[in-house]
Amino acid sequence: MRKENTSPLIVTILAVISLACISVGVSYSYLSKISSSNVTANIQTGNLNATLSYVQITDGALVPLSDSDGVNQTTYAKVSISKNNQYTVFYTINISYSVDSLSSYGITTDDLLPLEYVRVALFDSIDSNIPLVGPIAITELPLQSVDTINHYKDIYTLAFGNFIAGSDTKDYYIKAWLDPITPEINEGRPILLDVNITQNPLVSTSIYNLSGNVTVDGTAVTGAVVSLQNGLVNSTTSSGAFNLTNVPIGTYNLSVNYNNNKYETTVNISSGSSESVSARSSATCEAGSYLQNCAFTYFTTVDKIVKMNSITSGSNTQLASSYNLPTSYLITGKESISVLDISGIKIDVSTASNSVSLVILK
Repeated sequence: MRKENTSPLIVTILAVISLACISVGVSYSYLSKISSSNVTANIQTGNLNATLSYVQITDGALVPLSDSDGVNQTTYAKVSISKNNQYTVFYTINISYSVDSLSSYGITTDDLLPLEYVRVALFDSIDSNIPLVGPIAITELPLQSVDTINHYKDIYTLAFGNFIAGSDTKDYYIKAWLDPITPEINEGRPILLDVNITQNPLVSTSIYNLSGNVTVDGTAVTGAVVSLQNGLVNSTTSSGAFNLTNVPIGTYNLSVNYNNNKYETTVNISSGSSESVSARSSATCEAGSYLQNCAFTYFTTVDKIVKMNSITSGSNTQLASSYNLPTSYLITGKESISVLDISGIKIDVSTASNSVSLVILK
């Protein structure tokens, strides 16, 4: 996540979903490679145990598909997370290039397909055709971390969840496909992806419940759907009230769906000395910067910068000119080892500018 956590209690488990592409017409056949590890961290008098597994159920091809066809395809990866101890645990599911696996395929980062052409959807049931997340391009996701030298090592946040005290297991299913606009020049380029799970026990991080009201053009509305990143959703009441619970610190996409229209911004949730909401923006990102560096620094996404500036070069390109940045928001709550409420957040949608703004009412 954007906020650095110096606690030694963070547990990270890695799995590789390798989608090695072979050029066959316009298809992108893929191979599977399983890499997982069990990691245990001592937490006071107990242990936090977590496992992650990858299962490719059906061989297939990673091909350009419509979002509808991508969601309904039968090829997927299964991610299983389990916990067995007395602590409440909050976890994030992240996705990135699998650069550590490249040598086994005899390829380099220059061979990889840019991530803006890779679309994913996350499900909590393989029988469901309604995703928790997506369909979404990987570069539409907020960055959990960046490598300022090698942006093929950057990590994007896909979703988050929690385990309550006691034994628990959660399965997720990831489907991936190519955007239909993928240029033919990229035919046959490999795609290797990592799925990374970061787990944080409640004793080592702050967790927040966010609540407030939604207005559209200044008027409180009922039935507006507020969504945070992974399908954590709440519909507003007659007074426009919403409530999003158990949110770990980090950067997330925030969207409001109203009258069949979707309005979006990006929020960073952090801990500090008091509750506040503030806009975080810069007029421009300086020339010579990578898109990922600016997206990470200003709590936005690569895709939002690309669209605002009509950038046509790849997401891993160092741009020669400066470019504008979208506004994002910093939500700060008091630092604690318990779940805290941040109330009085006003989310205002402007239909004229197709934008979302946030303030906190005291």
